[in-house]
Amino acid sequence: GDGAPNALLAQTINNLATLDEERGDLAAAEAGYRRSLAWREQSLPADSLPVARARHNLARALLRQGRLDEAADLVAAARRVREAAQPVAAPERLATQ
Repeated sequence: GDGAPNALLAQTINNLATLDEERGDLAAAEAGYRRSLAWREQSLPADSLPVARARHNLARALLRQGRLDEAADLVAAARRVREAAQPVAAPERLATQ
C-alpha cells in the first residue's frame, strides 16, 4: 500500500507533540511522540531515518522528564541508524577534501 498517508499522519502527530513539548506539557508530548513512532514503525523499516528521528524526539521528551534510562535506549537505537546511514568519513579522506 501507499505509505504516504501514514507518513503524513505520523508527521502531523509529531508536529503537535512538538507544540506540546514547547508549551511544557511533557506528558502530552510523550504521548504524541509515542503515537508518531508507532505509525512510523508500522509503515517503515526499523532502520529508517524517519523512525530514528521519531525515537530521538521521544527520547528528548523522556530526558526532559528525568527518565534517563528509557531515553538512553531510544537514543542508542537512533544513533545506530544515523551512523549506518551517514558513516563518518575516514580522517585521511577529510584531509584531502
